[in-house]
Amino acid sequence: VDKYPQYLSGVSPYVRTQAMVRQGSEEFGRTTIYGVSEFFYDADRNQTMSGETLAKGRFLSYIDVSRYQNVCVVGSYLEQNAFGGDALGKTLTIKGTPFTVIGVLAEKADNSEGSGDDVIFVPYGNAMRLNGSGYVNMYLFNSTSKDTANTAKGIIENRLFQTYQDDNAYFVM
Repeated sequence: VDKYPQYLSGVSPYVRTQAMVRQGSEEFGRTTIYGVSEFFYDADRNQTMSGETLAKGRFLSYIDVSRYQNVCVVGSYLEQNAFGGDALGKTLTIKGTPFTVIGVLAEKADNSEGSGDDVIFVPYGNAMRLNGSGYVNMYLFNSTSKDTANTAKGIIENRLFQTYQDDNAYFVM
Protein backbone atom coordinates (compact mmCIF):
# COMPACT_ATOMS: atom_id res chain seq x y z
CA VAL A 1 0.00 0.00 0.00
CA ASP A 2 2.84 2.38 0.85
CA LYS A 3 4.69 1.51 -2.37
CA TYR A 4 1.67 1.99 -4.68
CA PRO A 5 -0.53 4.74 -3.16
CA GLN A 6 -1.90 5.62 -6.61
CA TYR A 7 -3.54 2.14 -6.79
CA LEU A 8 -3.99 0.92 -3.21
CA SER A 9 -5.53 2.94 -0.40
CA GLY A 10 -5.63 0.45 2.46
CA VAL A 11 -5.09 -3.08 3.78
CA SER A 12 -6.37 -4.83 6.89
CA PRO A 13 -6.23 -8.34 8.30
CA TYR A 14 -9.73 -9.83 8.24
CA VAL A 15 -10.46 -12.57 10.78
CA ARG A 16 -14.04 -13.87 10.86
CA THR A 17 -15.22 -15.88 13.87
CA GLN A 18 -18.35 -16.97 15.71
CA ALA A 19 -18.62 -17.05 19.50
CA MET A 20 -21.33 -16.66 22.09
CA VAL A 21 -22.06 -12.98 22.72
CA ARG A 22 -23.81 -12.05 25.95
CA GLN A 23 -25.11 -8.84 27.42
CA GLY A 24 -26.53 -9.38 30.89
CA SER A 25 -28.69 -12.52 30.69
CA GLU A 26 -29.30 -12.14 26.93
CA GLU A 27 -27.45 -14.43 24.51
CA PHE A 28 -26.71 -13.59 20.89
CA GLY A 29 -25.52 -16.78 19.20
CA ARG A 30 -25.78 -15.71 15.55
CA THR A 31 -23.64 -12.57 15.77
CA THR A 32 -20.65 -12.54 13.42
CA ILE A 33 -17.40 -11.22 14.88
CA TYR A 34 -14.76 -9.68 12.63
CA GLY A 35 -11.20 -8.97 13.67
CA VAL A 36 -9.71 -6.05 11.76
CA SER A 37 -7.05 -3.36 12.09
CA GLU A 38 -7.52 0.39 12.39
CA PHE A 39 -6.99 0.64 8.61
CA PHE A 40 -10.31 -1.16 8.02
CA TYR A 41 -12.09 2.18 8.59
CA ASP A 42 -11.51 5.35 6.56
CA ALA A 43 -12.50 8.31 8.77
CA ASP A 44 -12.38 10.81 5.87
CA ARG A 45 -15.07 8.85 4.01
CA ASN A 46 -16.77 7.49 7.19
CA GLN A 47 -16.73 4.05 5.66
CA THR A 48 -15.31 0.63 6.41
CA MET A 49 -13.72 -1.53 3.73
CA SER A 50 -16.92 -3.58 3.65
CA GLY A 51 -19.17 -0.53 3.28
CA GLU A 52 -20.48 0.15 6.81
CA THR A 53 -20.66 3.67 8.17
CA LEU A 54 -20.19 4.76 11.76
CA ALA A 55 -23.30 6.24 13.39
CA LYS A 56 -21.96 6.85 16.92
CA GLY A 57 -18.66 6.87 18.74
CA ARG A 58 -15.41 5.92 17.04
CA PHE A 59 -13.79 3.01 15.23
CA LEU A 60 -10.79 0.97 16.38
CA SER A 61 -7.52 2.88 16.74
CA TYR A 62 -3.87 1.85 16.38
CA ILE A 63 -3.56 1.73 20.19
CA ASP A 64 -6.64 -0.53 20.47
CA VAL A 65 -5.15 -2.96 17.95
CA SER A 66 -1.51 -2.90 19.10
CA ARG A 67 -2.41 -3.30 22.79
CA TYR A 68 -5.13 -5.93 22.25
CA GLN A 69 -7.68 -3.66 23.95
CA ASN A 70 -11.01 -5.34 24.68
CA VAL A 71 -13.05 -2.78 22.78
CA CYS A 72 -15.56 -3.26 19.98
CA VAL A 73 -17.77 -1.58 17.41
CA VAL A 74 -21.25 -3.11 17.20
CA GLY A 75 -23.91 -3.18 14.51
CA SER A 76 -27.30 -1.52 14.91
CA TYR A 77 -29.03 -4.85 15.72
CA LEU A 78 -26.95 -5.32 18.87
CA GLU A 79 -27.31 -1.71 19.89
CA GLN A 80 -31.10 -2.00 19.77
CA ASN A 81 -31.55 -5.53 21.11
CA ALA A 82 -28.73 -5.79 23.64
CA PHE A 83 -28.62 -2.19 24.86
CA GLY A 84 -32.02 -0.64 24.10
CA GLY A 85 -30.47 1.92 21.72
CA ASP A 86 -27.71 3.12 24.07
CA ALA A 87 -24.59 0.96 23.62
CA LEU A 88 -21.68 3.43 23.83
CA GLY A 89 -19.51 2.81 26.87
CA LYS A 90 -21.44 -0.32 27.85
CA THR A 91 -19.98 -3.83 28.08
CA LEU A 92 -20.83 -7.14 26.47
CA THR A 93 -18.97 -10.43 26.64
CA ILE A 94 -17.61 -12.47 23.76
CA LYS A 95 -16.77 -16.04 24.76
CA GLY A 96 -16.74 -14.84 28.38
CA THR A 97 -14.35 -11.91 27.77
CA PRO A 98 -15.77 -8.43 28.46
CA PHE A 99 -15.55 -5.88 25.61
CA THR A 100 -16.47 -2.19 25.89
CA VAL A 101 -18.52 -0.71 23.05
CA ILE A 102 -16.70 2.31 21.57
CA GLY A 103 -18.71 2.68 18.36
CA VAL A 104 -22.00 1.80 16.68
CA LEU A 105 -22.51 1.23 12.97
CA ALA A 106 -25.40 2.69 10.99
CA GLU A 107 -28.08 0.24 9.89
CA LYS A 108 -27.18 -1.33 6.54
CA ALA A 109 -29.31 -4.49 6.30
CA ASP A 110 -32.70 -5.24 7.86
CA ASN A 111 -31.59 -4.91 11.51
CA SER A 112 -32.50 -8.54 12.27
CA GLU A 113 -30.72 -11.39 14.05
CA GLY A 114 -27.93 -12.86 11.92
CA SER A 115 -28.13 -10.01 9.37
CA GLY A 116 -25.38 -7.61 8.31
CA ASP A 117 -26.41 -5.47 11.28
CA ASP A 118 -25.74 -8.32 13.77
CA VAL A 119 -21.97 -7.81 13.76
CA ILE A 120 -19.11 -6.89 16.05
CA PHE A 121 -15.70 -5.54 15.00
CA VAL A 122 -12.79 -6.15 17.39
CA PRO A 123 -8.99 -5.79 17.04
CA TYR A 124 -7.80 -8.69 14.86
CA GLY A 125 -5.38 -10.01 17.52
CA ASN A 126 -8.30 -10.35 19.92
CA ALA A 127 -10.33 -12.22 17.27
CA MET A 128 -7.42 -14.63 16.71
CA ARG A 129 -7.35 -15.30 20.47
CA LEU A 130 -11.12 -15.88 20.49
CA ASN A 131 -11.01 -18.45 17.69
CA GLY A 132 -7.66 -19.96 18.72
CA SER A 133 -6.21 -19.76 15.21
CA GLY A 134 -3.07 -17.75 15.86
CA TYR A 135 -2.82 -16.59 12.24
CA VAL A 136 -4.57 -14.39 9.69
CA ASN A 137 -5.78 -16.22 6.58
CA MET A 138 -7.40 -13.27 4.80
CA TYR A 139 -6.56 -9.65 4.10
CA LEU A 140 -8.77 -6.98 2.60
CA PHE A 141 -7.30 -4.32 0.32
CA ASN A 142 -8.92 -1.17 -1.01
CA SER A 143 -8.07 0.21 -4.40
CA THR A 144 -8.07 3.97 -4.81
CA SER A 145 -11.01 3.75 -7.25
CA LYS A 146 -12.95 1.34 -9.46
CA ASP A 147 -10.65 2.36 -12.32
CA THR A 148 -7.53 1.21 -10.45
CA ALA A 149 -9.00 -2.05 -9.10
CA ASN A 150 -7.56 -4.32 -11.83
CA THR A 151 -4.10 -2.78 -11.55
CA ALA A 152 -4.26 -3.08 -7.74
CA LYS A 153 -5.21 -6.76 -8.06
CA GLY A 154 -2.25 -7.32 -10.40
CA ILE A 155 0.15 -5.65 -7.96
CA ILE A 156 -1.07 -7.89 -5.11
CA GLU A 157 -0.87 -11.04 -7.28
CA ASN A 158 2.68 -10.18 -8.42
CA ARG A 159 3.83 -9.61 -4.85
CA LEU A 160 2.29 -12.87 -3.64
CA PHE A 161 3.85 -14.80 -6.52
CA GLN A 162 7.29 -13.33 -5.66
CA THR A 163 6.83 -14.64 -2.12
CA TYR A 164 5.32 -18.09 -2.79
CA GLN A 165 6.53 -18.89 -6.35
CA ASP A 166 3.27 -20.83 -6.75
CA ASP A 167 -0.02 -19.24 -7.80
CA ASN A 168 -1.93 -22.08 -6.08
CA ALA A 169 -0.70 -20.83 -2.67
CA TYR A 170 -3.09 -17.86 -2.61
CA PHE A 171 -6.30 -16.53 -4.11
CA VAL A 172 -6.94 -12.88 -5.02
CA MET A 173 -10.46 -11.73 -5.71
